[in-house]
Amino acid sequence: MWAKKMDIETETQKCFIEVCDNIPTHNYRYYVTLYLGSSMFTSRKSTILLTLIGSENIGNTHILQNTGEDILTPSSVRSFLITTESSLGNVIGVRLLCRTESSRLFKTTWHLQRIVVRDLEINECCFVLCNCWINNNSDQYFKVASYKDLHTFYRLFRFKSENYLRDRHLWVSMFTMRSWQKE
Repeated sequence: MWAKKMDIETETQKCFIEVCDNIPTHNYRYYVTLYLGSSMFTSRKSTILLTLIGSENIGNTHILQNTGEDILTPSSVRSFLITTESSLGNVIGVRLLCRTESSRLFKTTWHLQRIVVRDLEINECCFVLCNCWINNNSDQYFKVASYKDLHTFYRLFRFKSENYLRDRHLWVSMFTMRSWQKE
C-alpha cells in the first residue's frame, strides 16, 4: 500500500523544474541537477539561490527554492531548467547561496553531494563535486571537477556503489527510485 502511494506521488512530479525567475526572452538553456544527501535538518525556512559562472560571462542568480517551498528534500535528485541571454562559455563554477530567516530554532543543514550542469545547446556536461554541508546563510563557490578529479578510485567506487544500491538492491531501490526509472 505504501509503495503504491509513493509510486503515484512520484508520477505526479515533473522531470525538471523550470525556475520561476527565468526571463522569457533568454533562450540559452542549462539543465542543472542537484544530488542531495540525507539529512534530518533540512528546513523549508530557507531560500536557495544558484549562479552559473562561465569562462566568458556570469549568469543571473536564480531562485531554486523560496522560503516555505519543499523542493530540496533529503536524499533527492532535483533538476532545474535555467536560461541565460547568451552562452556563458565553458562553465567553470557554481555559486550557491542559502538564505535563512533569522531564527535560531530552525537550523538549516543539508548535504550537497554533487551538481551536474548540462549545456543543452551544445550538449556538453560538467560535474561539480561538492560533498559538503550547506549551513544557514552560507555562500559557497564550487569549481567544476577536472578529468583527474572524476576518475580517482574513491569517486568511481562511490558513484558505482551508490548507483548499484539505488538501482538494484530490492529494499534500497524502493525508497530511492528515481521517477524516470518507473517506465
